[in-house]
Amino acid sequence: MKRLEFLNVRALFPKAALCFACFLRVTLAARAQDNEIFEVTLRPTGDTSLMQTYPANNIGGQPFFVAGTTQNKNLSRGLLAFDVAGAFANETRPIVIRSATLKVEVVHQPADGFEPTLFTLNRMLKAWGEGDKVSPEPRYPGTGAPASAGEANWISRQNGAAKWSSPGGAIGVDFAASPS
Repeated sequence: MKRLEFLNVRALFPKAALCFACFLRVTLAARAQDNEIFEVTLRPTGDTSLMQTYPANNIGGQPFFVAGTTQNKNLSRGLLAFDVAGAFANETRPIVIRSATLKVEVVHQPADGFEPTLFTLNRMLKAWGEGDKVSPEPRYPGTGAPASAGEANWISRQNGAAKWSSPGGAIGVDFAASPS
């Protein structure tokens, strides 16, 4: 299965360390060989967050992901995966994707302060594990819980098996240097 994996989201928000809804959609405008144009809407096949504040934790089981900079200057990075090839698995004609649009919804803003942050969308260069963790504390759903084997966190892309090149991922090694 071919997955496109991305880190963060390109937009400028006045508040950071925001919770984004997991029902993100990627709309692909595609053209078949016979010039038929159609759209496909994809939902993420995986999402989680890398949180500098909780470096050993995973939140892959939450219906949202956290991204941005906290009021204490700690980073959180949202990871998203989409199965683009699967969307066209039954298509027998050659397909050319002409454009893609990513829509996100902010579902929570921090109550304890924020730091303005520029969000970018960068392709992941290394595989990572979504995980299934949720926070045991309902008042703090974005904190997650300790990652199990194979789950991504700030330190590891697959806990117990593979670490990021540097904590939180390294530019140009773990994720593309240029935004998509």
